[in-house]
Amino acid sequence: MKQLFYLIFILSLTDITAQTEKKFILRTNFGYNFSHQDNLDSRQSVDQYYPGGININKFNFGLSAGRKLKSNFYYGLGISSTISKEETNSDVKFPEGSWGFISLTSYMNTISKNSSISPTIYFQYFTNFSEKFSITFDLYSKYTFNSNS
Repeated sequence: MKQLFYLIFILSLTDITAQTEKKFILRTNFGYNFSHQDNLDSRQSVDQYYPGGININKFNFGLSAGRKLKSNFYYGLGISSTISKEETNSDVKFPEGSWGFISLTSYMNTISKNSSISPTIYFQYFTNFSEKFSITFDLYSKYTFNSNS
């Protein structure tokens, strides 16, 4: 399990394109992001109060295939998907009652999930500066279909 984690970590930091002299090219990408916003970070306005903060999990994946047009040009199609989950006040401990006065406070736990899928069309130009170094310019267009719950 530990080796798999290291492999995923290294691959998430690397972008490798091989076989630029071939007719076809296949590209993939994936990523995961977790962020926690505490009460001060998550406050959108003065009247909103999130004592437990907001947890955001986001996972994305993409796959595209292209064909060579000329010596340094590719065109192709792809698809990408993103899944995210946002949870407010996930570990709030309810305050204990007091004998001196009565305080009414409500804490609400909410979970919202979002998933999207995006077909992509792209056009790519690359130039080689040396055997191991090249620069790539991508022009792409995509349309996103969203689903919220």
